[in-house]
Amino acid sequence: MRLRRIAIGLAAFVVVFGVLAVVLRWWVKRRMGPPPPPIVVVLPEVPADNGYDLFVSAVAIYVDTGVDLSTEPGVPITAEQRDALRQNEEVLAELRRGLEKECVVPLGSVPVSAPPGQGGIARWQAFRELTRLLVVESRLASDDGRYAAAVPPLLDGLRFGAKLEVGADIGGWHIARAIQAIPLRELRRLGECQHLGEAELAWALQILAEVEANTPPIAEILEAECRTMAASVGSQAWGRSGRVVGLDAETVAAAVRVERDEAVRLSQKPYAEVRAAIESAPRRWTLSPSKALARMIGPGFRKTVAVDFRRHSERHGTQVLFAVELYHLRHGKLPQSLRDLESLDIPGVKLSIIDPLTEKPYIYRIQDGDYFLYSVGPDLTDHGGAERIYGTQKPWDVVFHAPSR
Repeated sequence: MRLRRIAIGLAAFVVVFGVLAVVLRWWVKRRMGPPPPPIVVVLPEVPADNGYDLFVSAVAIYVDTGVDLSTEPGVPITAEQRDALRQNEEVLAELRRGLEKECVVPLGSVPVSAPPGQGGIARWQAFRELTRLLVVESRLASDDGRYAAAVPPLLDGLRFGAKLEVGADIGGWHIARAIQAIPLRELRRLGECQHLGEAELAWALQILAEVEANTPPIAEILEAECRTMAASVGSQAWGRSGRVVGLDAETVAAAVRVERDEAVRLSQKPYAEVRAAIESAPRRWTLSPSKALARMIGPGFRKTVAVDFRRHSERHGTQVLFAVELYHLRHGKLPQSLRDLESLDIPGVKLSIIDPLTEKPYIYRIQDGDYFLYSVGPDLTDHGGAERIYGTQKPWDVVFHAPSR
């Protein structure tokens, strides 16, 4: 009798649980509604002979020797780095073929790994390794006294980053920033070399101008970020799960576009206002999960604007450095002020001595027959030309040249 009651109780529990499950499933379906249609994203037209494909093929054949390819100014390259460069001659040849082609980065492209036998390095890491190979190639030429031959690899690295940036893909853009930073630092160091001739300095200025001209405007970069986000939130998988918590793909995409438009308007203002807007951005509360998600993305757009200002400042400052050295070579003396550089006639180069961060000329002063050239940097405070020391909290400027100490 007791067993019978237990069995009836269990059966009743199963029936009640089943009914609740059916009711819950009906409620969830009603709550979710039909899956939202995916947002249509117009992808850029990819040329048949795409430079980006050649870059990816260079990644695929990259030989990871396990050697640290990073270098320090004044430190000769090692025998292991020299050997790694020799093993990757084919890789650099493929990269340079890509530089001759139009480059379109497919939207939403995801990093892939190199073949397992070749280190399994993720694509973005391998792109940086390719640039480091170019730096090693440049350093090798410099160590051997072939200073003119040290310039082209660094300029190839700059072009490589610019090519990825022109692809207008959010992933490609971040890759480009990292890649450009490496040869820019090396170019600044090499720009101080007294063994470079007038032709090499003028050519470096022309390539820097070419990179600057080919860099997409900030509105296009923000639009690329917006398209990538729209493609993500517009997928059916995101839409079905998101609607359970009240997310709507179209509402999110529309709110993201509002944040994008605010960032575009902010980019038209001076950098000081951009910095202030980032530091004092008010918290805007909303009960809409969709708008709340978009407002989490908004600060990223504004930081993108700030980074764009800083990169323009670094490239312009590197141009001014080469112009100072070219003036010194032509006239046998340093310019008394940066205004003297306006007399330089370099085909294809429209030199600007104005720092985009401050909208004033870069800081330049002569000291004991040498000179300081620097930007106050992102904090907009002049620290007297203090160079950045990584791993410390000391304030710093972006120094392009400082007197030998």
